[in-house]
Amino acid sequence: MTYTWLLFDLDGTLLDYDAAEAAALKESLEESDVAMTGDLADVYRRVNRALWRKFEAGEVDAKHIRTQRFHELVETLDIDVDPEELSERYIRHLAASTHVRDGAREIVADLAEDHRIAIVTNGLADVQWPRLRATGFDELAEVIVISDEVGVSKPDPAFFDLAFERMGQPDREETIVIGDGLTSDIAGGVTYGIDTCWVNHAGQDDRLGLDITYEITELDELPPILR
Repeated sequence: MTYTWLLFDLDGTLLDYDAAEAAALKESLEESDVAMTGDLADVYRRVNRALWRKFEAGEVDAKHIRTQRFHELVETLDIDVDPEELSERYIRHLAASTHVRDGAREIVADLAEDHRIAIVTNGLADVQWPRLRATGFDELAEVIVISDEVGVSKPDPAFFDLAFERMGQPDREETIVIGDGLTSDIAGGVTYGIDTCWVNHAGQDDRLGLDITYEITELDELPPILR
């Protein structure tokens, strides 16, 4: 299949979100005079991911996630720190992170020579834009859609409606979404009727019953598929 538009997810697909999250959390806690521990990191990841799943389902908004995850973390572990201050420190450090997955920028730059690139991301605008600019992905993408700015998130079809509007309403058959998130990127693409490429970094077996067009474990497997 020949594709004109490639819709790339950002976190977990082009950027190493796990590494960025761990570094930002450690730096934020150190500024708050709180020692980083494995248990603390595990609780944060569990709380944060649960909130983002609610966000994907339309149950909470990004503003709620921004501080609620730290309120829950502080309450769960009885940490003596202001969750609002911890949240702002974390946002600042995460926005400054530049953890690009191996070869991701070079692969996207190569594909941009004969495809049109869009970046479609669920995230906070004041975190995503600095990272896009610092890593140069903003220069490779003709269209960038951030859920925090448009008020709707993947997998909601309305998110893809907005993306397609900005892309000039290309044929769905000539468009593919590429991402690591089954419940956001892939479920969204399947529901919207466009092809999907699941970047299954972890080698997960459960596809959640989704009819996925392609599956890869690393981005360097992508160019041969698209060409």
